[in-house]
Amino acid sequence: MKIFVCLFFFLIGLMPGNVTGQVSLPKKHIAYLGNYLLHRLDFRKKNNQYLKELPRVILRAYCEGKLNAYFPGAPDKPVAYSEFLAHFGMPELALSQLEKFESFECTGNLCLETDPWILNCFSIYADILEVQRFDKNRSQYSYDIKYINLVFSSECTGNGLDYMGPVFKFDDLVKVSGLYTVKNPLNDADEISLARIFLERKFQTDIIEQNGEPIKNAKEAQKIKEKREKKDEASWEY
Repeated sequence: MKIFVCLFFFLIGLMPGNVTGQVSLPKKHIAYLGNYLLHRLDFRKKNNQYLKELPRVILRAYCEGKLNAYFPGAPDKPVAYSEFLAHFGMPELALSQLEKFESFECTGNLCLETDPWILNCFSIYADILEVQRFDKNRSQYSYDIKYINLVFSSECTGNGLDYMGPVFKFDDLVKVSGLYTVKNPLNDADEISLARIFLERKFQTDIIEQNGEPIKNAKEAQKIKEKREKKDEASWEY
């Protein structure tokens, strides 16, 4: 029971929660974000497959208390792992588990040695939100990553809907970057830090939303992507 309780309650907590697919963040947050792009990082794509363990790594950092997570409906409100279980999962069972472990610590083994199916549902895709800003040094607009949102895939929900998992701030990820890594697909002896993955754009994404409006087709997404890349010398593809 111990080896899967953390992610089991985390998973159950998602089912009645917020649904993605139109706007990943509530409308009330869009105004202060300004111009933004929402990217979907599909771990099934060839260039992204080496990042399949990324959600597992991020959840481990969150569970171990090294990385803050935020409510999907309030991305500036931090939530502790145990609080997240109680709030979004089964409160009575979650609290009973906490009572069993007076000095409860969600260790790596407790959180990660669980049913592979659960982790696989978080490892199909994730969403990346980047916000436009004016770069004074380059006298042009560019985009900065603000949030990474883990997603419980519609392939697992049984109702065709995606459900938002925890939201993580990119700045927080950078702070723990040296502690958590993934394997370099080009060099087995090398490991890539969380910050390096995102700063060097070591993946391929699809734009699924712009300023609160869903992207209707691939042609429109490609047009937006090309326009974005003209404003930023860094390529979005690995």
